[in-house]
Amino acid sequence: MKKNITVIIIEDEPRLKKELITLIKEYLTSFDIIGVYDNCEAALHGIEKLSACVFLVDIGLPEKDGFTFVNEVNAILNTLPYIVFMSADDHKISNIYSTKGIIIDILLKPISIDRLLLLEQRVQLLLNI
Repeated sequence: MKKNITVIIIEDEPRLKKELITLIKEYLTSFDIIGVYDNCEAALHGIEKLSACVFLVDIGLPEKDGFTFVNEVNAILNTLPYIVFMSADDHKISNIYSTKGIIIDILLKPISIDRLLLLEQRVQLLLNI
């Protein structure tokens, strides 16, 4: 399958980031990772140059949380990407509904292959692919 769903990952934990990248490359044939960032500031500088359909955003980033990041993305970009929040703490998920943006999924860490495959199907449906 042609890779036609562009993805940006914002995750600060190296082991989880590496695992997520590996799973996406191995199992999600339509996803193309075009950017990987450790923090919000680096991602904000990079996203203006990249056109991504989906952002996988860690909620618990150290200097700025994922909610703040998404609100800043909304102010920068003309076309909003689909947002997928990732968290190891399901208590943080309750704040998601106060965040502006097109939030299509929430992935609890550790992220399973089955959940990623469901995410891929959801994005394909949303994009009519």
